[in-house]
This record gives sequence, C-alpha cells and structure tokens, in this order.
Amino acid sequence: MKPIIIALTAFSFLAAPAAVAQPYPSQHGKPSHSQMHKGGPKYDARKYDNRRHQSWKKGNRLPPNYRGRVVNNYSGYKLRKPPRGYHWVKVNNDYMLIGIATGIISSIVAGR
Repeated sequence: MKPIIIALTAFSFLAAPAAVAQPYPSQHGKPSHSQMHKGGPKYDARKYDNRRHQSWKKGNRLPPNYRGRVVNNYSGYKLRKPPRGYHWVKVNNDYMLIGIATGIISSIVAGR
C-alpha cells in the first residue's frame, strides 16, 4: 500500500507542471490579446513646443506661433498702454511688448 501511495504522490508532482503548461482553449477566431493591442499613435516631437523654458531677450524675434496670444486688457494686468504698432503678448506667464509687423521683443514683464 505504501509503494502505491508514494507512486501516486510522485506522479502528481510530475503531472502538475504538465497540466499547467497546456495551451488555452481555442479563441474561435477571436484575435489574441497581443493582436488586440496594435499600439496607438506614435509620439511626434514636432507637434509639441519644446521652447517652454527658453529665455526670452529684448531684441529677439518672437516665433509666429506665440504672436496670436494678444493681451487686449493690458490695464487689467497692470501693463502700460502699448505704443502704435506694438501689442502685448502673453507667453507662459510673462508679458512681452512686441512689434506687430516684425515680432521683435521690445519689452518683457515677468509674470504677474
């Protein structure tokens, strides 16, 4: 009796890993888990503005993509009235007085 119990116990230890290693049942034509994730859109660095921490300087040209952020309520931000041909533009948390035609930075006021 003892040898039979030992043999069955040994067989169960040997058969258990084989039972776990069996493949999953058929998916009946459904895509596998790895096929379902084909990946989303790839990261394109050209879409993002990486100049967030650029130090702006008087006399530099402001890129065209920032020129549309015009501040019309300059008195609400305690900014002086811009001279003719200039307007205030908000970039990040700074305000810049730039030439409308050229985009040249005339003055910079730190964020308020």
